[in-house]
Amino acid sequence: MGCGQSKWRNNACDGCPVFDYLKKFVIDLESWEKLHLFIGTLALVSSAATNLAYPRLIGSIIDSTTTKSISIGSTDISSGLTPSSGFENLFGIYNFFGGSDSTFKKLLFTALPLYMIGSLSSYIRVYNFQKAKYLIEKRYRIQMYRTLMLQGLPFFHLQSSGSLLNNLVKDCEDGPKTLIDCFVQFLRACNSLFGGAFNIILLSPKLAGTSLLIIPIFAFTAMGYSKLIKKLKSREKELQNGAFGCAGEALNGVETVKYLGMEEFEIDKFTAMLQSVDNTADIVAAADGGFMATILAGINACMLVIMYLGSEQMSQGFITVGNLASFSIYGGMIGLGASSISKIVTEVTKALVSLKTIYDIIQLPMEQQSGLKLHDVKGKIEFRNVVFSYPNRKDFFIFNNLNLTILPGEAVSIVGASGSGKSTLLLLFSTLFKPSSGMVLLDDVNIDTLDSSWYRRHVFGVVSQEPVLFNGTIFDNICYGYQNATAEEVYEAAMKSNIHDFIVSLPNRYDTMVGQNGVMLSMGQKQRIAIARAIIRDPPILILDEATSALDAGSESIVQAAIERAMEGRTVLMVTHRETNMKRANKVLVLDKGGIVASGSLKDVSKCDVYRRIFNLTI
Repeated sequence: MGCGQSKWRNNACDGCPVFDYLKKFVIDLESWEKLHLFIGTLALVSSAATNLAYPRLIGSIIDSTTTKSISIGSTDISSGLTPSSGFENLFGIYNFFGGSDSTFKKLLFTALPLYMIGSLSSYIRVYNFQKAKYLIEKRYRIQMYRTLMLQGLPFFHLQSSGSLLNNLVKDCEDGPKTLIDCFVQFLRACNSLFGGAFNIILLSPKLAGTSLLIIPIFAFTAMGYSKLIKKLKSREKELQNGAFGCAGEALNGVETVKYLGMEEFEIDKFTAMLQSVDNTADIVAAADGGFMATILAGINACMLVIMYLGSEQMSQGFITVGNLASFSIYGGMIGLGASSISKIVTEVTKALVSLKTIYDIIQLPMEQQSGLKLHDVKGKIEFRNVVFSYPNRKDFFIFNNLNLTILPGEAVSIVGASGSGKSTLLLLFSTLFKPSSGMVLLDDVNIDTLDSSWYRRHVFGVVSQEPVLFNGTIFDNICYGYQNATAEEVYEAAMKSNIHDFIVSLPNRYDTMVGQNGVMLSMGQKQRIAIARAIIRDPPILILDEATSALDAGSESIVQAAIERAMEGRTVLMVTHRETNMKRANKVLVLDKGGIVASGSLKDVSKCDVYRRIFNLTI
């Protein structure tokens, strides 16, 4: 089982500077997202302001308990200091409680509103930022899912479904979540860094100069770390996507895996692919650890210097115990703010890796959904000078100058050896693939000019060899693609498909759950539900791709009867290797070597060497 990794080619975003994605992230914000971010930011500013007040408040409380000469609104006679750096100057109030008695209690009571404002602001901040993250993640998931669903079939042949699902789930969460978290951390870090710097300069300019030396050290450390981590995270993500792609393929084909006893093989392969990420993950972890160790060592060294110089100034009477305590707290805030900003740079770099993936996908060109809609489809089909090769094998032509005309109401059986282009012919007609050159026409109109969604929903119905049913009720599966169907239309389609009697014999009748991919039903029952789904819209054209080849004799006879009813009054394209099916066709086509080598009645084509060779191999 091959495993692929998603590669987005020919994107408008290829080669763009990474911060262009950040700019686009901001521009694309919708009104409700902006509102929640704005309210959250206001609450964050309020919360940050209260945080800046706490160190001054703590210092004032300490001084009020360690010296009797401190009083609000007066000069400290014993130390020669004025309380200009004290609590009352911070708030611009003097004698708030009307006197100097019980200063300690007064400060405590003054602190209560601060704590209440801080708590309320924190609630508003968390709620609004969380809501904004949810809305942005949802928007990206919807945009990405829409883009994926509107890609042509060749896109999915070149991509891993597991990797795409990982992009849809993980990248759409990691990108917005990390960016908004970094935005919050950045504002708080700026508050701590600049607010702390302002306050320590007021408290002691001499000590402040020593403390602020730490900032450029953090900046240079962060720059080096950011460059390293960007490359490592991109590589780690690429390797993980490969593992997720393999896991997705194995889970999608779990029956085949179990039939062949390959469970341990798939487990070992998935484990090996994850282990291939180990070296990169180890380097990332070591870089994270080294970065944080450097930052903390710088903070601790700075704090030791501050405490040493501060004690010297305190012994000389230039600073009080409370002011030194306030200074130390502000110094810690500066250190944490600087380290946070340093870390934010690296986290934003990681987030932009996810954001790049998101925009690389949602900016992929989508299938044309607008175009002509024919009012009265007759059912004439024409392939005119069609040349086709698959995207991954452009040098090998499945069709080379193919010409074919099918009249309205005509049933055509298509036979050929494996790889001759039988199913490809159906894919070209259904517009899931485009001809390399030439054109396919419906009622003399080039199908490339038609609205593809309208075309597939109204022009034809498909019954394939292995019908896909979704995990829902029988009723939902029959009217899938025709959501406005009435109950009577569903019942009528089921009757024509010889499945109604079976359905009504079930305890829950049409509300019976079919399970994942119809696992609760037999192949014959699934096939008849697929026939009902194909004809409920009453399409003028019916496509049958080996519709009975996987059935046993008993089921086949019931399904054949349903197919005969479904074929009445319709143009039919039928890929089959069963003579019983070919006898129902007006014309049989034999494909070989890029073209039609025989055409006519079953009796006529039976004389063809290619036809005889095919049936000698299959009988």
